[in-house]
Amino acid sequence: MSRHDLILLGLAADLALAALAAAQLAVELRWRRSLRRVRAAAQEPPRQP
Repeated sequence: MSRHDLILLGLAADLALAALAAAQLAVELRWRRSLRRVRAAAQEPPRQP
């Protein structure tokens, strides 16, 4: 493997890690938002039919 190949491999690995981190962040934000919605619904008084 040449040095050029190793540099490209490193860049590809960095990109993969960045994509993984972005996906993890998106999932965490969505989870927090849904958790907040559940908590807000739990504090609402039950609706009368």
